[in-house]
Amino acid sequence: MLLLFVPIAAIGFWLHFTPLTLFILSALAIIPLAKFIGEATEELTVYTGLAVGGFLNATFGNATELIIGILALKAGLIEVVKASITGSIIGNLLLVLGMAILFGGRKRKKQEFNATAAKASGSTLLLAVVALVIPAIFLQTAPHIGQYIIEELSVFVSIFMIIAYGASLLFSLYTHKHLYSQDVGQAEAKWSKAKSILILFISTIAVAFMSDILVGSIEPLVVRLGWSELFIGVIFVAIIGNAAEHASAITVAIKNKMDLAFRYQLVQPRRSLCLSPQF
Repeated sequence: MLLLFVPIAAIGFWLHFTPLTLFILSALAIIPLAKFIGEATEELTVYTGLAVGGFLNATFGNATELIIGILALKAGLIEVVKASITGSIIGNLLLVLGMAILFGGRKRKKQEFNATAAKASGSTLLLAVVALVIPAIFLQTAPHIGQYIIEELSVFVSIFMIIAYGASLLFSLYTHKHLYSQDVGQAEAKWSKAKSILILFISTIAVAFMSDILVGSIEPLVVRLGWSELFIGVIFVAIIGNAAEHASAITVAIKNKMDLAFRYQLVQPRRSLCLSPQF
């Protein structure tokens, strides 16, 4: 039913609704679109196999947050982007993972997960956090260093993080794919290949349009209502961009698929860190 907000938000944009109204309408419209993007990539994984499916999941699974971040950066809302990444990491590792464990274990005395896969994801996340801290420490300990050098260091760290993320994909999709084969093997296609591609294409375009409306209404909200960019990024953008993935993690945990739930919640912060600008 939330899909009804997609045409309503588009009409509101053309009729110049108030910024608050446009922000709420576009936010509600993005949630079901993000859900369809996630479902379409999962369906395509059944047809394409783990390697291509993993690439699609890594690319489109975070498409909502990525599109919002790119548009916000283009609009000069750097603080919103940094806050949304921070909120995404905190929400995934604490709120959603905690809810997945809580609801998954509500009717069970014991739930199991693959410790090796969880440690690999956790180690990659720790490596990304350390990499992000390096430019900040460099700036604090050597304030006389020029901004250009700091930016060069940030670019180098970003490239390193992307390479590390690619190595983690290689680990999970090729060298140690047996750690995740149980969850993937139980998947059955509900949509045809053509339907999955069509839904993925339409949903991605619709998300880009709704994200443009959402980002365009942020600055008027900051001026009119006094909301800080930090508040909007941490609370609203982070939750909206990952709402579908959060729901999926809790759902699979209830079905006792804790490996998949852990993968949802540990991979997402790694993606966010790889896409993050200089803190």
